Amino acid sequence: MIMADDMQAPATKQDLQDFMRSLQLTFTDIDARFENIDKRFEKIDARFEQMEKRMDKHAEDMKHHFDITVEHIKHEMLHGALNDKVEQHEDRIQIIEQHVGLVAA
Repeated sequence: MIMADDMQAPATKQDLQDFMRSLQLTFTDIDARFENIDKRFEKIDARFEQMEKRMDKHAEDMKHHFDITVEHIKHEMLHGALNDKVEQHEDRIQIIEQHVGLVAA
């Protein structure tokens, strides 16, 4: 930008044109920077969406695994423990029958 040496001298048309060109270049640079920032935010948003989907899938998988584990524990508690008690009773009955002298049928 070429300006008169005297800071008190009025601006020439050339000075104003140079200033306007400088402002235009500055605004163009600022616009380009904002566009770059917008693109970076779009990439970040896409990554967050992917991460949310992965976290949702992981949570679903964990819940499914938990449900299966609960069902397995319930089954073991109901059937496994009951079968153990029946076997213990059968063993006790056999011992009593042998002690009394009865033959198990």
